[in-house]
Amino acid sequence: MKSFLNNNRALLALWIVLLVIVIIKLVGIGSGSNNYLIFKFAFVHAWEGHTLYGRSPLEFLDKNHYGPLFSLVMFPFAVLPDKIGLALWLTALFAVLWGAIRALPLSEWQKNVMALFIANELLTAGFNAQFNIAVAAMIVYTYVLIHRRQDFWASLPFLLATFIKLYGVVALAFFFFVKDKPRFMLGCVVWSIVLFLAPMAISSPQFVMQSYQEWFLALVVKNAANVSLVSYQDISVMGFFRRLFENPNIPNLPFLLGGAIIFALPYLRWRHFSHPNFQLRIVASTLIFPVLFSSASEGSTYIIVFTGLALWLVLQPTPWDKTVWTLVVLAIFFATLNSTDLYPRAWRDFLRLHSIKAIPCLLIWLRIMYELCVNDFSRATTPGADYKPVSGQR
Repeated sequence: MKSFLNNNRALLALWIVLLVIVIIKLVGIGSGSNNYLIFKFAFVHAWEGHTLYGRSPLEFLDKNHYGPLFSLVMFPFAVLPDKIGLALWLTALFAVLWGAIRALPLSEWQKNVMALFIANELLTAGFNAQFNIAVAAMIVYTYVLIHRRQDFWASLPFLLATFIKLYGVVALAFFFFVKDKPRFMLGCVVWSIVLFLAPMAISSPQFVMQSYQEWFLALVVKNAANVSLVSYQDISVMGFFRRLFENPNIPNLPFLLGGAIIFALPYLRWRHFSHPNFQLRIVASTLIFPVLFSSASEGSTYIIVFTGLALWLVLQPTPWDKTVWTLVVLAIFFATLNSTDLYPRAWRDFLRLHSIKAIPCLLIWLRIMYELCVNDFSRATTPGADYKPVSGQR
């Protein structure tokens, strides 16, 4: 196993096998992907001047809920025959996340463990042709560019994700790690203008402005539908309590405020901002937070969460202690394998209908926040190096 985890080619081969499995299932023996059709018609509708947030006769089960920029992103795929476009779309998603993990300032062993740990969630998201794979990658790339001091360009990945799916905005949490903050803010302004105007290349200014208004309304309607006790969404902390007490009227706000306060606590420890172990834990926390506290979260959204969990795992001093192993086992058995055929259908439905997937991830997120608030990161010069907790130090 150790030799496998030290072999980059072996992990790349595993991801290629997973990609081939997904392509065969959706393109070879399947009838395509409902999500991909929705994504494709985002471009078609923009090109033809139809609303981006209605249904096409070829779409079913759901509607587009991504921003107007997504219509342009889908252009190179949507103009191809569906099977070719879908295969290339899946390949692009896998490639962008693989590249993001490889770009992290970690050892090869740590990158390979991350790639292995998220493999099942990658497969789940892949079977749904989900853009969430790219969202995880864009958040990671934002930190990578900040780490490399490419501050002007660092704003592009998170803004690209934000203009498509709002989760990306959480990468602003890395702002305090930016060396040249004016240059970063200039990048935010420039890229915001570019990305806002970009969809006009295939439509018109009036259409794009109208689409942004419709996008906001579509998200409001979608949120109301998500909090029903039987939806496939709301796999979140709030969803767990709504379903535990069978009360869809439990509000989001108390959970969001509590989560935001906990999320912000580590920023009181400004002396640790320059240490890689601190920064990378903030990245892990940032990947997990928006999904756990969003009523729009569904099973396939957890590729974002598991990228954060995997990053936290490889930052742990080795050998991993019992607490780390316990949290990892809980995450594997109750937050990732519950979407597979290893469990009976009734058990999978029970876990989904009670939003159980969120709970092991919440426990690990709280562990990350504890580490950020009490560990002495100045003693660790490289990610994953040993350090000793120093309670109360700031």
